[in-house]
Amino acid sequence: MFIESQRVFQRLENLIKKGQTTYEDKIVPVDTSTYYREDIYEQELKMFHRLPILLDIASNFDDRKEHKINFRTSHDYELPLIITKNSKGEFHAFPNICRHRGAPIEQELEGYKSSFMCPYHAWCYDVKGNVTYIPEAKAFQSNLSESLGSQYKIESTLGGLWLSGRPGQENWKVLKDYFGPLASQLQIAAKNFPRHYKTTRSKYEFNWKFPIDAVLESYHISTLHRETFKNVLHGNLGLHDNFGLHSRNLYPFKDLRGVTAVEKFEDLFQCASMVYHLFPNSIFSIQPNFLLLMTTVPDSAESCTVINHYFIENEIVDQKSLDRAIALTQIGVEEDYQLLQGVARNLKSQHPVEFIFGGHEAMLSKFHQNIRLEITEKARAGANIGSD
Repeated sequence: MFIESQRVFQRLENLIKKGQTTYEDKIVPVDTSTYYREDIYEQELKMFHRLPILLDIASNFDDRKEHKINFRTSHDYELPLIITKNSKGEFHAFPNICRHRGAPIEQELEGYKSSFMCPYHAWCYDVKGNVTYIPEAKAFQSNLSESLGSQYKIESTLGGLWLSGRPGQENWKVLKDYFGPLASQLQIAAKNFPRHYKTTRSKYEFNWKFPIDAVLESYHISTLHRETFKNVLHGNLGLHDNFGLHSRNLYPFKDLRGVTAVEKFEDLFQCASMVYHLFPNSIFSIQPNFLLLMTTVPDSAESCTVINHYFIENEIVDQKSLDRAIALTQIGVEEDYQLLQGVARNLKSQHPVEFIFGGHEAMLSKFHQNIRLEITEKARAGANIGSD
């Protein structure tokens, strides 16, 4: 990691000296209807149901009460789930849908329970989603409950809970296999910022892809963010690398914040805003004094919920500096979102019919290309796991 850190730092220095992001020698048109068509949304939803996605964060589950199971319910991605953590620290998830007649099993958003009872006919489930009790069981097959369990797999890593396996499908190893070569870098950041600070959740009237688009290029910093991010970042300067479906995007701070050399990977946190796109819809953004884990959850073809989880060091060295940094991020991101809602409204007129991604917006092109591949070739092949 030492050699890689030095190599990245040297590339950042060269980028600033050159004063220009490396361009690809092509422009890429993208059909704007992919941001609002219902059939595209349905295909993308199937993609979300197939790939690892962020459901929650581990620190939201507090198991300090003895002999109780901590649970939270979720309806994100049109997947009604009950997520549980048992006394051994193991996470499980199962559909919040009674196997008898389809009623929601649990009505509360969160709480402590050792079992769950459907309010319709009192069928009961354990924390793994297995049916444990059926009233008037003699009216059903004697072994029926043994075949009714339906479990999803959860992997707890990088501070988050990732949906890593669906019933009837092979399971992902999210950190090792899906994030692959990025795993060690992400782990270092998560280790440096282990403490959950706060979470925000906001709904917007634009497609889930828009917030991802916004962080994959720095072309707009000098104009849209001239009073915010432009004060600390170079305009239209970015160091971009692809890692399979994912990408790493480094936006250098002005004068690299005085950093002249790096000895370990963590030193890079001080000289660049490090933005990792974890396909399809999560952003892992490392800043000098906090980590932001963002996910854009699709609600419909033309709306999404943006969830921001902020993590900090165990000990706050400078509270005012931390508050300023987070506030700057929130204000700058909101500048993006207010403009993007205007873009989404404009698309309803069906003008323009294409966006034009320039040579310095190659990460956007790659992102949309990966989506097309996932909802076409992979879907037609019936792929459940993995990427070429």
